[in-house]
Amino acid sequence: GIRDHCVTGVQTCALPISGLCARTTLSRAILVSMLLLVAASLAAVPGERLEWTVRWMGIEAGTAWSTVTTNGAGVRVDAGCRSAPWLAKLYPVEDALGSEWRPNVGSSRYFTRYREGDYQRDEDVALSGDPIVARRSQLMAEGWKTWEDRYKGVAGVEDPVSAFYRLREEAGPVGETLRWKVWSGRWPTSVQVVTAAAETWEGRPTLRVEVLAEHRTEDLEPKMTVWLSDDADRVPLAAIVHTRAGPVEVRLAARTVP
Repeated sequence: GIRDHCVTGVQTCALPISGLCARTTLSRAILVSMLLLVAASLAAVPGERLEWTVRWMGIEAGTAWSTVTTNGAGVRVDAGCRSAPWLAKLYPVEDALGSEWRPNVGSSRYFTRYREGDYQRDEDVALSGDPIVARRSQLMAEGWKTWEDRYKGVAGVEDPVSAFYRLREEAGPVGETLRWKVWSGRWPTSVQVVTAAAETWEGRPTLRVEVLAEHRTEDLEPKMTVWLSDDADRVPLAAIVHTRAGPVEVRLAARTVP
């Protein structure tokens, strides 16, 4: 995979997508699966920790986790994911992200740390002002390069975590549609959240929620499905992220609360 240091999330592959060539796509899918599920699960419960397993084509591909803390009057989440040992031998992934926001106000800060094979990149984006300021660093052949990008501010824009955090409190009833503007790296993109159906998942009543993005990316189809427990906790039990390398399944492995 080859990434353009000037464009967030861009990667190309010189061979047809299959096997090892798909590994960069898969690594991104692991991160994005984790990110969206983490976000969908969050509640303002300081100390809550969630852990997931990530599977691709029926094979364990990695694990993910998140923790929630308070940050003054706001909320902060720290999360991470790593590739399974077999995948790490081919393409190690050790990614992390974080978000700070206030409920009903929006995101103030979104930060990521990508460690995927030889690709290493850090970003810290201040979203609450005008302009939006993104400070970025990336490991290049000649060493680390650091730069700053500025974008026009957008009132009420969410980062991916702060946006999908609202699923737990706002998703439902069946048939309801929600729309948010979510920061995509260089501009806000429209995301539609539809509570599609009440279903049973492994014996538990759930709500199936379809997440539809306005645009597709190099790796991801503009659709994701999340199953939330249909109770007061709205626990994210599972999700399927559609990628060009095939569907990636994420399942809740553990939930710890204080």
